[in-house]
Amino acid sequence: MRFSSAPAYKKEFAAQGIFVFENGVNPRPKVFQGKKDEVYAYDTAQGRTFLIGLGAREKFTPDSARLAAYHLLKAAAKAKLTRVAAELPKVFDLAAFLEGCYLADYKFAGLHKKTKENPPEKIEQVYLLGRYPNLNKLSSRAELIFAAVNQAKDLVNLPGNVATPSYLAKIAARISKKPKVKLSTFNLAQARKAGLRAFGAVAQGAAEPARFIVLQYLNGGSRPKIALVGKGLTFDSGGISLKPAANMGEMKTDMAGGAAVLMAFAALVNLQARQNLLCIVPAAENMPSGAAYKPGDIITTADGLTVEINSTDAEGRLILCDALWYAQRLGAKKIIDYATLTGACQIALGETRAGILANSPEFLRDYLQAAEKTGEKHWQLPLDDEYAEYLKSPAADTLNNAKERMAGAITAAKFLEKFIRQDVQWLHCDIAGTAFLQKQQRYLETQATGFGVRTLIELLAAGGLK
Repeated sequence: MRFSSAPAYKKEFAAQGIFVFENGVNPRPKVFQGKKDEVYAYDTAQGRTFLIGLGAREKFTPDSARLAAYHLLKAAAKAKLTRVAAELPKVFDLAAFLEGCYLADYKFAGLHKKTKENPPEKIEQVYLLGRYPNLNKLSSRAELIFAAVNQAKDLVNLPGNVATPSYLAKIAARISKKPKVKLSTFNLAQARKAGLRAFGAVAQGAAEPARFIVLQYLNGGSRPKIALVGKGLTFDSGGISLKPAANMGEMKTDMAGGAAVLMAFAALVNLQARQNLLCIVPAAENMPSGAAYKPGDIITTADGLTVEINSTDAEGRLILCDALWYAQRLGAKKIIDYATLTGACQIALGETRAGILANSPEFLRDYLQAAEKTGEKHWQLPLDDEYAEYLKSPAADTLNNAKERMAGAITAAKFLEKFIRQDVQWLHCDIAGTAFLQKQQRYLETQATGFGVRTLIELLAAGGLK
């Protein structure tokens, strides 16, 4: 997609979008009210015109600009146009508008037999009417960011027999060819030798080879290291504690956290962020077999903590606890982990907001400020000490899963908190509901969303987080 500015509309542009506030100036008041999400199209001698409703002016935000851009490009593409022009109201944030264009542009190609029939409906050129001196800079940045977002979406949408742990490792290897990036990848035997025994316990039941992926990018001078850790379960059957058959195919999405941190890391490298970053993705399948770990087993984590297994379907926290330990071993002083960790979070917050838990109010504040700018919605959950009571085991240091069903997203986070040193700031994001949608949310269409990629880039790209 290309963006350029023009002083005025020309007939050769073929179509234009006009953005209308509710109760604002309106060229078609009898058929169009300017309400949020409202779209109306009509033809003139100059081409097709799309009226895009913005809703009430007092409720307009940068996210409204994303949504308006999304509606314009979707309407123009549906009309089989390849070009469209628009004059942006002064209240529009240009960067947000460009992001909305890219959000409208994504479509998962799938794995169909290649054919020249029915090419996808896509907008190739967007003309912005007026003067936009920062257009080239902002559009180049948006293109780079959404290349990462879209690849994260692709990784989650791909089936588990394609997006395997080895496939993720190949993506990491490609990223490692960039300057100042180093890669270490452990197979199962190497991971166990490195002490990653909880990761090994989960991975041992699968025929598909596991990979423990560690990327480092050191470009921040004396700044402390920041680790991005993502759950990389490329398929989660539940193991011996087998999940129900219905919708089990969607468990290919259980690596969405890994995809998000991997592609955010790639974008930050391309943006030459002034940071010292780690990216750790423990990638494996959780499968039932004669070699699989079992309910009742007691395993020893890399940290040395012993864990009694009362559900093999609470495996994400086991591979993450070793990854968190390894991040701290490499010197991380701040850690952000992303995981499709609990159905409890999805039940509590639905598909609209991710659950967020943190041990540092300052770190949480900085993160949520970045999330507010990107429009990726979160909701803070508590980490009160009382919740740790649910994880007590008579036979080991902790259970891996609370026996009671209450507060499942919080008790999962309390498990992970056990592996965070007191001098390390940590933030845990449960994206179980937001990573893969059953119903469209604003400009986020069904299936994979790439949730978190844009927030991590916003937080870390400018070097503002120290």
